[in-house]
Amino acid sequence: MTSKGFGNSEFAEGGTPNEDATGYARRSAIYKELGKTKSITDKMLAAGKSFLDQEAEQTEVAIRETIEDEEQYIITGDATTSPLQYDGLDSYISTNITDDNNNALGFRTDLIDAAIQTLLNSYGMRATAIYCSYGMQRAINNSLGGDVRVNLDQTNEVSSGVNVTSIQTSIGKLPIINTYGISDDSSTYAGSTVSDLYIVTEKARGQDALF
Repeated sequence: MTSKGFGNSEFAEGGTPNEDATGYARRSAIYKELGKTKSITDKMLAAGKSFLDQEAEQTEVAIRETIEDEEQYIITGDATTSPLQYDGLDSYISTNITDDNNNALGFRTDLIDAAIQTLLNSYGMRATAIYCSYGMQRAINNSLGGDVRVNLDQTNEVSSGVNVTSIQTSIGKLPIINTYGISDDSSTYAGSTVSDLYIVTEKARGQDALF
């Protein structure tokens, strides 16, 4: 996961939107194109690189930025804010929201299991992944930090700590996927970093992607 913050990579269908464009007309297929506009200036060429070298470099930069923006939109995309965006999890999830109400007292795994059971019992859907911020990943790691003191590997290098990459639930082991696309909130609860957790069902290509 690479997203570092909210970007601006929307393209109108068929090309770059005009400066005064405010809408997006859908056609038969529901899709939205993302992209970046890059320019090669005289000063860039004067720095010594050829036009083709500059073009290749700007193309690579644009691709990386678009990937990061796409990841960001998976979480925060909102078509009501910009018609060129697609809706993300924040827009889609309007029910089945749980507030742990635990403030800075610790990470509660019981509520994750409760949410998983709600998806299963109410909608017949088995969760397949959990998305969280890097700050929440650290909070999950810290909840087990006392159980792992040191690790001595075959090269005799000592490391401490633990990185939790999955969680055992009533329906099996689910991967924990951290992303910069989910922001941390360290101001609401002093001394503690908190954020939202997204419990989702990902399906195979050709089927509905998320529930």
